[in-house]
Amino acid sequence: YESTLLPPQDDTPGFWSVTKHADCRYVSRNPKLFCSGKGVLMEDMPEIVITATASFLVMDGEAPRKVRGLVEQAFTPRNVRKLTQWIA
Repeated sequence: YESTLLPPQDDTPGFWSVTKHADCRYVSRNPKLFCSGKGVLMEDMPEIVITATASFLVMDGEAPRKVRGLVEQAFTPRNVRKLTQWIA
């Protein structure tokens, strides 16, 4: 993949895309082998850009647990029922 945002470099590490459910489960349960905290974009971006655009879905370690707790409150069964009509 050649970025249109940054000039190409020969020494970039590249990326892996994991798309199958079983593979996603394996990757998400093996943080010593895999990480998302270095970015999930196909382009190699500066660290400041990666940090500024990251959501809890791409955080590693304990950081996502804290944020996920806040997000989970919005998606309780009761709150989702309230959104059902709007989603449909």
